[in-house]
Amino acid sequence: MSAFELPDRIFNEIIRLSRQYYREAEKCREANAFLAGCIMIGSALEAMLLAFANCYPEEASNSTAVPRKRNGVVKPLIDWSQAFNAQTQQIHLGSNRERRSEHRLTIKCA
Repeated sequence: MSAFELPDRIFNEIIRLSRQYYREAEKCREANAFLAGCIMIGSALEAMLLAFANCYPEEASNSTAVPRKRNGVVKPLIDWSQAFNAQTQQIHLGSNRERRSEHRLTIKCA
C-alpha cells in the first residue's frame, strides 16, 4: 500500500464525514453562526482533499505542498491531519446508515 492509498472503509468514512461537516456548515449558515460555519466548511474541504489525494496519488505526490517527514519522505495520507484522524478513529467505522441530505457529495476514483 502506497502512502496515498486508504482502505475502502476509511475512504468511505472520510466521504461520510465530509457530507456531515457540509450539513453542519449549512445549519450554521441558517443560524447566522458564520464563524462556526467557516470551521465546519474547512473540515469538509479537508476531508475532500484527503479523498482526492487518495483518488489521484501521482498528482498529490508531485505537489510541493505534500506533507513530509523530517527525512523528506512523504507522510502517509492517513497521517496528514492528526485532528482528523482522532475523530475518524472515534467514530464507529462499520456504520452503513444512510442519512438523507439535500446535497450529495460524490467522489469516485477514476
